[in-house]
Amino acid sequence: MKSLCFFFAVILVISTNGYAQTLPSFIDRCKWSDPELTRCLTSAVQAAIPHMANGIPELKVPGIDPLKVDNIRVNQPALKVQFEDAFISGLKSCKVNEFRIDPKSKKMYFNYTKNGSFNGKYQVDGRILIIPIKGEGDASIKFTNLNYYFIMDYDTVKGDDGKNHWKILKHQATYNTEKAVYRFGNLFGGNKQLSDTAHKVVNDNWQLIFNDMSPPIMKKVIRSVVNVISKFFESFPIDDIILP
Repeated sequence: MKSLCFFFAVILVISTNGYAQTLPSFIDRCKWSDPELTRCLTSAVQAAIPHMANGIPELKVPGIDPLKVDNIRVNQPALKVQFEDAFISGLKSCKVNEFRIDPKSKKMYFNYTKNGSFNGKYQVDGRILIIPIKGEGDASIKFTNLNYYFIMDYDTVKGDDGKNHWKILKHQATYNTEKAVYRFGNLFGGNKQLSDTAHKVVNDNWQLIFNDMSPPIMKKVIRSVVNVISKFFESFPIDDIILP
């Protein structure tokens, strides 16, 4: 959901060699030699996010708040949900908890928290706990303190330019939220009484609903993060990303 905050981290530390003329002034640079490198990276990412979320054409960075996600399907034995034309927003206001690189273990760590929303068209048919639920229309989900934590294993490879590049080999990502509030428009064809009853059950049991509905949404967000980071590493050598 999300979160693409991690992408900012690798851009914020681009060096002054080769690509400096394209770097916006709000990007702070960090150095390997800095004993407080993690603090530097975390601070730099936090400061740049409001700007980066709008996109930077000269770096081929697209605007990612909101982030569009389509064709989301939840297929549980008792519940079928489909989301289309959906958007996730809230990245600009996220809080960066940590961005860290560990060259010895060849792992990258990124952790951030945000309040955000998911909005799109939905279709639902099935049962939630003991009540039936059916409808289609506009849906919204509001998240409070949604947290993402990425661990990415990487290696160093020779790029087409003959220079060393990072390559993401595999990744793990976890997520959780302090609260989720669901709203489905036009449930039961607009029947207010049935709709109010269903919403009360859904939001009183939001954690169970989150566990059922969030995996396909989060999977697409996580995949988008990894794809963007991998493409970036293919384009820029390591020595152009972090200063000595």
